[in-house]
Amino acid sequence: MKSTCAYNDRMENQAVQFQIVDPYLREQYGGSHLLQVWNNEGHLVYEKVLLAECKIWQMQFLYFIFKPASEEDSYHDCYHILNLTDGTMRLVRDWMNDGSFIHVFFQFEGYFFIANNKTFSVTYIPDHHVSS
Repeated sequence: MKSTCAYNDRMENQAVQFQIVDPYLREQYGGSHLLQVWNNEGHLVYEKVLLAECKIWQMQFLYFIFKPASEEDSYHDCYHILNLTDGTMRLVRDWMNDGSFIHVFFQFEGYFFIANNKTFSVTYIPDHHVSS
């Protein structure tokens, strides 16, 4: 396991990231990292192969949010917001287009927040879903 964004034991889901080191497995998976979300019952909830380590990601009680780091990953310029209740995915284009944003938060009312140490930005996202 390369990393996790687990915060506490009360979370019903935990996200982990694996680095695929074996060249044969990298070729089979088509990437160098595997991003997974597991529930506390031991079931895989979500999985995505990435071409580079994901640096921006956050687990919340109802949502898992991440942004791929590699420009070669599909939708690398978007935040991926996975609804852990129903499995739907929202893709939100990074309107700031700044890789320094490391704190993300999404509320079900449709407001999406990103921040770094100097800037805080909020945008409203209409209620539509994109499958991934």
